[in-house]
Amino acid sequence: MKTSLELLYAGRAQCEAGHSFGPAIRPHYLLHFILEGRGRYQTAQKIYHLQKGQAFLIKPGESTYYAADRREPWRYCWIGIGGSSAQEIIKSCDFGSEGYIYEGIQENEIDRLADRIVDLFQDYEKNELEILGDLYHLFARFRKKEKVILVNAEQKYLEKAYEYIRNNYSYPVKISGIARYIGIDRSYLYKLMMEELHMAPQQYLIEYRLNQAKEMLKNHEMTVTEIAYSCGFKDAPAFCRHFKKRNGMTPKEYRNRVGGISPK
Repeated sequence: MKTSLELLYAGRAQCEAGHSFGPAIRPHYLLHFILEGRGRYQTAQKIYHLQKGQAFLIKPGESTYYAADRREPWRYCWIGIGGSSAQEIIKSCDFGSEGYIYEGIQENEIDRLADRIVDLFQDYEKNELEILGDLYHLFARFRKKEKVILVNAEQKYLEKAYEYIRNNYSYPVKISGIARYIGIDRSYLYKLMMEELHMAPQQYLIEYRLNQAKEMLKNHEMTVTEIAYSCGFKDAPAFCRHFKKRNGMTPKEYRNRVGGISPK
């Protein structure tokens, strides 16, 4: 099954003292998760001395070398990934200022996820969708923490609110649910929308639903009841009441005026 992110292979090893690999290049991204012990990882630019709780990234086409410590050889698991989204996903992850090392895999339970992915990969009857889900879950833990620029924060909140409404207007949306999705207080969302639109969130939601309803009245062979439910209204009378209040006519009158498609 081809997807935008693919698990190419996975495994685990308890290395012997001084065990090494390379210098060599890989054709894809390869991640090692250090579960115990210590070792050394070398890229063209730098040598990293690593230990339990860290992960190191090998990038495609780059020559690297790594070796287990002679006193405390490391135990690690590894995953190789490919797919059209692999590069973009890796860039979004926090592999330090130089792009190779991740700190704190155990604090974020990344070690458990990686170990589980290895088990799933080695299962003869492996579930590829389950593996894919765990892969995305794993990289979600690697994501960089965005530093919110205060001057743009309010606009980002509003964009997320509009996006949520666009994707969920047909459902019984609650303003508290929108605020929770964004990560702000409901009263703060009210303040932001009043400042930008001079409109409360609930009013904006109704306006958006009514605009969608107008398009359906013009372009679809749907009954008024079907349109009401499709646009998130609890019933046809509530839809008609809101529609007439805003447009000065009923949905049927509007459909007749604009030459919309009536249901057969």
